[in-house]
Amino acid sequence: MINKTNNKKYIFSFIGSGISSMFLLNEFLKNKELSNESLFHIFEKSIFPFGLVRNGFAPDNYKTKENLTKLFIKNLKQNNNVKYFGNVFINNDNLKKISPNYSLIFSGNGLQKKRLLRIPNENLMFDAIDLAKWYNGDIVEDKNLKYAITNNKINNLIIIGNGNVSLDIIRILFLIKYDLLYKYGVPEDRIKYIKKLRNKINKIYIIGRNSIDNPSFTKFEFKNFLRHCINCGNINIKINDMKIINKNNFYISKKINFFHNSINTNNNDENNSYKKKDIIFLFNNKPIKYDGKYLYLKNNFDEDKIKSNIVIKSIGRDRQDFIQINNLIKLPIYKNISEGLIYSKNLFEQIMSQINNKLIKKHDIQKLNSCLEELKSKNKIIYKKDLFKIDEYEKNQGVKKGKIRDRITEIQNVFKLL
Repeated sequence: MINKTNNKKYIFSFIGSGISSMFLLNEFLKNKELSNESLFHIFEKSIFPFGLVRNGFAPDNYKTKENLTKLFIKNLKQNNNVKYFGNVFINNDNLKKISPNYSLIFSGNGLQKKRLLRIPNENLMFDAIDLAKWYNGDIVEDKNLKYAITNNKINNLIIIGNGNVSLDIIRILFLIKYDLLYKYGVPEDRIKYIKKLRNKINKIYIIGRNSIDNPSFTKFEFKNFLRHCINCGNINIKINDMKIINKNNFYISKKINFFHNSINTNNNDENNSYKKKDIIFLFNNKPIKYDGKYLYLKNNFDEDKIKSNIVIKSIGRDRQDFIQINNLIKLPIYKNISEGLIYSKNLFEQIMSQINNKLIKKHDIQKLNSCLEELKSKNKIIYKKDLFKIDEYEKNQGVKKGKIRDRITEIQNVFKLL
């Protein structure tokens, strides 16, 4: 039984509005007795909410993206005790100031810290997550990418890392038809540059330091990738050593052989890719240097180089952790949605046990409000009402244009709408 008092409530804070935060919030809100005695504050550093659901999932996963967005928006709309503060960056300094006023703080700020290869001229490469945000329509600075795509000399593209994100990038940039990209909500200006890229690129290299018997991509994603290659046509897949594949990885060998038997090389639909392309997987290769023109690789005792002025680094990211605070709980990064749902339910049950045992305290709302005033004064806040307005606008514009949603891609247009 929850102890009810008039002047104090349980006050929970979520730093970040991605899946880990929103799934846990959903568990709280399902418990009406607790949620009625609680306040929930969501701090999001970006203009737009929901993290990878909006800007990380591949556009062709639009059903998952829209269903989750609908759930998250519904929870915000139907619960007045949930407050949203967008365009607010929480760092260690302001976290120390506000933390004493919260019962618990949940850190769901995701993977913010870019991993490094620690090779010369790594700064000339493009980050895979930034690229995913770009074709998803996020507000990102993409001048360097646009310049690289319009460079007349480009004919090779290199992706370092052979995980699922790498396959997503190839699928979006080269394999899915333009009319489907449009329907899925990829902005027209992004599609324009994707068309230019498809016209220029002859070879796509996927570089992985691991061996063929231990690839970073999952079987499901690889199968889906090959299916898109077959549907597209004009695609030729190569592996640096097929003998190793046939010997050590029967699954990949079987799928590659199926691909070569199924591919329709006569499919020259301009809605896909205008020219034939080679997709080349290089396993057991480690980048050692990049000079802006050539990527130098090491394979055992041999060295090689590949010419390209577009190199995409898809090697993952790490957490940017906060300082240690007693009432701070770090939420994990989920491998899939099912894992997130299960973990959120288990964590909520642990929190309820602590509440019932009076291990979690209530706090004074007035003290918290005064503490937040300084934080609010330093930012142009996106509140819930603003969030709902943006969501409705994008959906309505999408209906008018025959797409899932028409994303706002310029920051000035966000504040113009509001």
